[in-house]
Amino acid sequence: MTEETRDPKSNAVERATMDAPARRRQTGQALVLVGVLLLAFDLLAVTFVPSDIRAGHLFWTTVFAADVVVAISLIVIGSMQKEKAKSRLNV
Repeated sequence: MTEETRDPKSNAVERATMDAPARRRQTGQALVLVGVLLLAFDLLAVTFVPSDIRAGHLFWTTVFAADVVVAISLIVIGSMQKEKAKSRLNV
C-alpha cells in the first residue's frame, strides 16, 4: 500500500499548497483586469452618456467616484498579489 493510497487528504493538501503561487498570480491578474475594465467603463460612460441621463449630478458623481475607488483598489490588490506570487517563486 503506497503512501498516496493511505492518506489521500494529505496528498490533496500538498498539491494545493504547491500550486498556491500560481493561483495567487492568476488571481492578481484577474483583479487587475477587472479594475481596468471598470475604469474603462467609467470613462466611456462619462464620455458617451447623454447629459439628460446624467442630470442627477450628485448621484452620478457619487457612483463614478465609488467605481473609481473600487477599480483602483482592485488594481492595487491585484498588483500586490502578483508581486507576492513572483517573490515566492523566486525564493
